[in-house]
Amino acid sequence: MKAAVRGRVRAAALSTWRQARSTPRRAGAILRRAAREQRHLHSRERRLVQEGLFGLMRTERGLSELLGTDAEIALWLGWLVLQGLDPEVAFSELPGPWTDLREDWKALGKGRDPAQRLALRHNLSDHLARRITKALGDGAEAFLEASDVRGPVSLRANRLVCDREALAERLQAEGIGTDPSSLVPDGLQVRGRHNLQGLACFREGWFEVQDEGSQMLAELVQPDGPLIDFCAGAGGKSLALAAKGVPVLALDVREEALEELDKRATRAGADVEVQRIRPDGALPAHVADRRVSRVLVDAPCSGLGVLRRHPEHRYLVDRRSLKAQHALQMSIVERAAPLVAPGGWLVYGTCSVLTEENDRVVASFLDRHPDFRSVGSPLRVAPHTHGTDGFFGAVLERISAHE
Repeated sequence: MKAAVRGRVRAAALSTWRQARSTPRRAGAILRRAAREQRHLHSRERRLVQEGLFGLMRTERGLSELLGTDAEIALWLGWLVLQGLDPEVAFSELPGPWTDLREDWKALGKGRDPAQRLALRHNLSDHLARRITKALGDGAEAFLEASDVRGPVSLRANRLVCDREALAERLQAEGIGTDPSSLVPDGLQVRGRHNLQGLACFREGWFEVQDEGSQMLAELVQPDGPLIDFCAGAGGKSLALAAKGVPVLALDVREEALEELDKRATRAGADVEVQRIRPDGALPAHVADRRVSRVLVDAPCSGLGVLRRHPEHRYLVDRRSLKAQHALQMSIVERAAPLVAPGGWLVYGTCSVLTEENDRVVASFLDRHPDFRSVGSPLRVAPHTHGTDGFFGAVLERISAHE
């Protein structure tokens, strides 16, 4: 890469990195928006900016330790050297220990406590590294390594319009190669990177972009009639469930997310009714009186299961946030439970791998609700075990009155 190009890419990346570090709660949006808005860069250069920014989010702490500085340009050059930049080129821009950096990186954290080693190698706080280690044990390192690799692009064929085979043929005709998922019946994995939303078949509602783990959580619901998606957001799972031919009532407190869901449902031809929950958590009266056989609670969480897509999530998790999340998750489950008809299922899920957001919420709920019982083993998928994003799902059945 020529020096002028390197300079353009570096200036764009470090300007964006500066903004992201100063406002970590908006870091994800800043990183994704900036790569699109750098119109003076060619598409390949914009991709390098985005890859570099996400790479820095995964390596910042370890590089700082090895380089003895957290200066932005040093971290940027360090990441480039780890990706294969000639150490002499890096030295021409900034003197530093570039020659041995790759070998030093391999040995980073050697002799440290396992959680501290993971914290250094994967840019985590010590607290978060301990939490992940406690939850995953010997699988913690494999999980983090898999979470540091860019995730595949997965699609869900919209059964209201087509099946998976027809979608694969249509995509091939539009120049997109795919492979069928071995985990979900309507899933395809895309080969390469493409502007999927620019495709005619996307505009015609043939598919949605949705990770296989998310599709697996939707499959866990097994709808047998009208159902409620209690934390629908922009509606990936609502649409997946509606594609099975059942009416879905989608609830959320976020008006913008529900507006996006409404647009997506129209494109998909899906029977989805959207209703906003009031900020205080109160349900509209006509919703509170409903009883259905399936209620899905895909609860707000730390998002650690989707680190490979949102590396900025590692900046947002601490003791206080986890405590607040647990309290919110418990309150949501409590509000959703009365909507479940006798014999029906409350399906609780998150995109987290942490025990306190998953098993502990389920156990606490069951302790207080003897009219519910656990059904089967929970869904647990993750990038290092299944190649999916990290998801948890538990089926809780409301015991019928005659039992």
